[in-house]
Amino acid sequence: SSLDNLPHSVTEVLKYRANQDLGFGNDRIEIISAQKRTWSDGCLGLEFPDLGCTEALVEGWFIEVTRGDRLLKYRSDSTGEKIYLANGTEVLPDTVRKAIFKEILPLFPINIDKIKLTQAFPRLLDGCLGVYADESTVCNEVGIPGWQIVLEEGEKRWVFHTNQDGSRIRFNLAASYFGNSRERKPKPFPIR
Repeated sequence: SSLDNLPHSVTEVLKYRANQDLGFGNDRIEIISAQKRTWSDGCLGLEFPDLGCTEALVEGWFIEVTRGDRLLKYRSDSTGEKIYLANGTEVLPDTVRKAIFKEILPLFPINIDKIKLTQAFPRLLDGCLGVYADESTVCNEVGIPGWQIVLEEGEKRWVFHTNQDGSRIRFNLAASYFGNSRERKPKPFPIR
């Protein structure tokens, strides 16, 4: 089966990442399918708001993993050096989703009825959650599991970074996009 062909290096990194993305728990991670794929670029066919991607084809894997009743879909390169969660919007913790939609969006000039959650990527962040007031900002903590969340309405894009449970949120102005809009652009700041 294709699971037998999945390199051990990919399997080990994938299991660790799945546990990290879901919050470490007692349930066992199980790889239920693995299919060889050729990805269109260095981002493995995914679009990240703040990463450039090489334009070369990348050999890799599409892998489905379960833990308990949660299904995670990952894309990886052939070695496991790059592994990205492909269905983050489906598995984003409810606490994070609620924090963004109920507490944060009202602070911004956004039509909540029209905005859509389009992307959610697990990220390993620092104490500033990867968002800095300026170049001199020092962030001591490292290795904080969290999320990068993208909300879109038409041509506009708002990017937020949160810790794993949504109790800390920062707005990422640099990765956000407001088109030619003249509306007041919020400044990056710790929201809570």
